[in-house]
Amino acid sequence: MKEELRKNWQRLWPKAMGGDGVVCPICGYGGKYKNWGTGVDHFLQDPNQYGLACMGCGFEGDAVELLQKALAKKKGEDPTEEDLIREGLVLLNRRPINAAEYLDTFWAADVAQMQASENVKTGFENLDNVTGGIYPGLYVIAALSSLGKTTFSLQLADQLAAAGRHVLFFSLEQSQLELVSKSLARIGAQAQGPKYGLDSLTIRKGFSDAGTQKALKEYREKIAERMNIIQGDFGYTAGKIRDEITRYIEETGSRPVVFVDYLQIIQGGEIRQSVREQVDSTITDLKRISREHDLTVFVISSVNRSNYLTPIDFESLKESGAIEFTADVIWGLQYSVLNDELFNQANKIKEKREAIREAKAADPRQIELVCLKNRYGRDFRCSFEYFPRVDLFRSAEKKKVQKTVIRM
Repeated sequence: MKEELRKNWQRLWPKAMGGDGVVCPICGYGGKYKNWGTGVDHFLQDPNQYGLACMGCGFEGDAVELLQKALAKKKGEDPTEEDLIREGLVLLNRRPINAAEYLDTFWAADVAQMQASENVKTGFENLDNVTGGIYPGLYVIAALSSLGKTTFSLQLADQLAAAGRHVLFFSLEQSQLELVSKSLARIGAQAQGPKYGLDSLTIRKGFSDAGTQKALKEYREKIAERMNIIQGDFGYTAGKIRDEITRYIEETGSRPVVFVDYLQIIQGGEIRQSVREQVDSTITDLKRISREHDLTVFVISSVNRSNYLTPIDFESLKESGAIEFTADVIWGLQYSVLNDELFNQANKIKEKREAIREAKAADPRQIELVCLKNRYGRDFRCSFEYFPRVDLFRSAEKKKVQKTVIRM
């Protein structure tokens, strides 16, 4: 966390970088003068990248030492480590309401953050082609049961970890054993082909073969060091998730991509809440967490049972109206067969159920990702092949990515 404070010293002291010139936040020395020093305006980048110096009060050090001195002056005593981190987080996340001050302080950093996000790829070629990357904010991945929403999210998390991103995967339903064995089955299938290799249940039982041993070696070398699976219980709250994220950032100095599996089993903070109130409160808290730490947060959501035979839409999102308005991006997974004319007809329930059964029995299953909301661009659709036996999603090779806007 201290390293994070050092890197963002301009954001810690926005007044020092204001329109009156660069001034010391401790003694006020500086301003619009051109002859009072040879450094970069007021703060010198010496002796290291984040070293700071004031030619008025004689302060010399880095952003953490500057914060420590400022807190000691305010409190009359040396601050504790917790005081430093708490105050640092407050300063990092405090934004000016004046547009001119915002341009002087946060604008450049915000633009740089968005530009850097374009290099954060999902690892799914078709998805990366239409999104350009993933950005800080709250993403919702919604689907009905058996469609592979956990499998899709885990593969996405593994691919981000393999690309160098730290990942926190809050698994509130499945164990570490289940998730890691899914990853090993998928990696083995990617190397040998979806029809070969062991499935995750077989691997969990202790069976192994040469392909699984290679998968284990690859997982350890490319993914495991940055993949963190937090096996929660059914009493997890958004507050506990926030605490785990904060602790991880403080200990590692890295901002992870966060996955929460899944929304509807996170407990609410209030005892007397309806299910809808609980889900609305949780989704708002997760959005607040993503904003506080400038994180990408993926949360998995189930959908209404009444929408199983209809194309996914906002009405499908289970027990919450807040998802539609709070999330930055909403992706829905559905069987591709739902695009058939049959599902535009009011009746024919028996025929629809049979079509869904056939789609579920197919190998691979044809899955479509529908972007229902996208604050970072247009809505889109893209297709996948899903091999449930080996927990593998693969970009559909024969289908072109559609860049069709679904709604205005």
